[in-house]
Amino acid sequence: MARQKKKHRKAIQRGKRFLIFCEGQTERLYFKSFHDKGVSVEPRDPNGDRKQLVKDAINSDDGSYDQIWVVFDLDYLPAKGNAQLTEFDATISKARAAGIRVAYSVDAFELWFCLHYAYVNTRQERAYYYQQLSKRWSINYEREGKKAKFCLGIRALLENDEAASEEEAIKRAKKLLATHSEEPPHRQNPVTTVFELVEELLSSKQG
Repeated sequence: MARQKKKHRKAIQRGKRFLIFCEGQTERLYFKSFHDKGVSVEPRDPNGDRKQLVKDAINSDDGSYDQIWVVFDLDYLPAKGNAQLTEFDATISKARAAGIRVAYSVDAFELWFCLHYAYVNTRQERAYYYQQLSKRWSINYEREGKKAKFCLGIRALLENDEAASEEEAIKRAKKLLATHSEEPPHRQNPVTTVFELVEELLSSKQG
């Protein structure tokens, strides 16, 4: 009787698992583009404010993820007064105390995209970033750039644009954070710590 050949399965090395709770669609679809066989990214954008976002992240910490992140921005609205500033800082502190990592932006997530092109070191609101991206990408960013299909392709757009650099964006974001390191988060304008999450994702893929 002929011997049956044993089937040998190659050991599959599991990449790191990231669970990322995002405040909006732009962030969720941007981070979804990092998902590949080298890293598992599960971005979610549940309904609710950033406080609920942190609660959901804490409740999802079942030990099966290597890192859990929340991604949100200040999005300052004068009509809401200073209470939103205190709440922003408190939400960041609560997440960190629970072991949840935070990628926050002041004032808008789009600062991260703009840093791929230039260093922005003066206080701005989101309208400024929308205007800059509209010029860079020859679209009406507020109207067209928020659509799901476009959001999913933003990282590829940045990678293929010779004027943009992810490496430089990281350097510029680090410089901004260092400049404002002595201030509470809500006063760090402009700042984005999204680079910390991006660096973690990139190093996981390379590993």
